[in-house]
Parts: sequence; C-alpha cells; structure tokens
Amino acid sequence: MQRTVRIVILLMLTALVGGGVYFGYTEYEKRQNALVPVLTVSQEIPPRTMITQKMFDDGVIKVSMHPAKIVPPNVFRKPEDVLNKFTATNYTVPPNSYLYVGKVLTAEEMKDGAAMLLNEGEKMIAINTNLRSSLAAQITEGSYIDLWLSAVAKEDKKPVIGPFLEKVRVIGTYATSSQKSRPTTDTVTRNSSDEQQPVTIGANVVPQTILLAVKNEQIALIQLAEKLGTIQVAGVSYKDYGKTTSATDNGLWSVKGMREWMMAELSNTFQVHETTKGDDR
Repeated sequence: MQRTVRIVILLMLTALVGGGVYFGYTEYEKRQNALVPVLTVSQEIPPRTMITQKMFDDGVIKVSMHPAKIVPPNVFRKPEDVLNKFTATNYTVPPNSYLYVGKVLTAEEMKDGAAMLLNEGEKMIAINTNLRSSLAAQITEGSYIDLWLSAVAKEDKKPVIGPFLEKVRVIGTYATSSQKSRPTTDTVTRNSSDEQQPVTIGANVVPQTILLAVKNEQIALIQLAEKLGTIQVAGVSYKDYGKTTSATDNGLWSVKGMREWMMAELSNTFQVHETTKGDDR
C-alpha cells in the first residue's frame, strides 16, 4: 500500500515538473518569437551624419517589427533615442542594418564633436584660459561670453580696456591633453607632477582652452586682440542670450569704439613698418 502511494506521489511530482518545464519552455518560445520594435536602415548613411526626423519621414530609417530572438541587445529601438545625434566618425551605417549603441553619438561624445555644433557659415577658433579667465570654471559648453581687450596704447602708453565681441557661443572647453572639461567631483584637486594636470573646482574641470563658434571677421578681431594685448572673458546672463540689443553699443565701453581703436592700432603698425622700410633704402 505504501509502495503504491509512493509511486503515485512520484508520478504526480514528475507530471508537475514536466508540466512546469513544458509551460516554461512554451512561454520562453512565445517571448522569443514575439515581435519587438527596432530601428532599421534602408540605405547607407555616411559617417558624421546627423539623424533627423526627415530620415524617418523619407523612409531612410524605419521602425520595424522583428522577432525578439534575432534582435541584438545593443541596438536602438525608438526614434527619440537617435534624433539629433550623429553617426560615428569613420563608421558608415550599411543598408538593411540596425543602428547600434556606440555608433550613434551626441556631438559631445564624438572625437570631433565641436565641429558638429557649428552652424552654417561659422568657424571654430580657440583661446587659452585658466581658473581666473574661465570665471572659476563656470564657462561651459553652450554658454555665451563677451570678449574684452586689455591693452596699452603705443603712442601715449595709456591703458585701453573695452569689449570687442559680444555673445560669442562656446562650443567646447578642454583641459590638458585635449581632455574635455566635464563635471567631476565637488572638491578642488591638484597633481604635484611636473606635467600640468587638469584642475577641478566646484563641479567642473578648469578649462585651459575654450573653443568658440565665430564668423570670419570675428576670427580676425580675436587674433588682432591677441597681438595688441590680453583677452579677458566676461560671462553673459542666460536671460540675455536671446536679446538682440547690446548693452555696450554706446557710451564709454563701446564695442564699436573698441574695434575702431584696434583697427587704428593696426594701421599705425603698418605705417611704422612702411616708414622703417623707407628709412632702410
């Protein structure tokens, strides 16, 4: 009798285990065969190309439904995850493929990402900076700054100070060895080695170089200012970013007046050179 009971119990346990395995496998197969959304590419996309809504509208990139078991884990599945990002440098997205994580990046993540932030007709120029001129590391990518010139007039040796460019957009801040200035810790750190190391203050790395988005004529003004004296940086309130009027158009600290002085100094320099050449003849 007891033997019969044990056999019945064993058969019931076997049936339960077998049923559990069967239903578990069935559920696994169901999930694997379930269709999931994934982004697919219908035609080749070159490197350093921005992913735009137009690509979805034109069918270059589509949201397709594929069985979950054939979809790699490291692919993008939603349009909002890739819009306004860029295909990686030196990587061409082939047709009939997925968009892979690590191959579609933000401008900040790309090696040459600063160039991606330039608008049409803009150029990129760098100016050196330090803890003081970076406003205690408060100048960050996307902020706007005014550039002032501090110089000494050649004729009367009087100091000359004033703004020559306003609301210049910062597209990158870099520390030693092209390291991007990014939020780090909330303490100040220094390295005692001979090599100049990045310094952090507050939550930011102190930049040693700032990249600016400018026009051709602004490049000339910045280079001229570097020859005439020292460029000083002034921060701009975010509330003034959208304003088109300048606070320094008129009065003592006039952008126009400062530029006129700079051009006059440039003309005087050329005149001195020409006079010197004439005296040598």
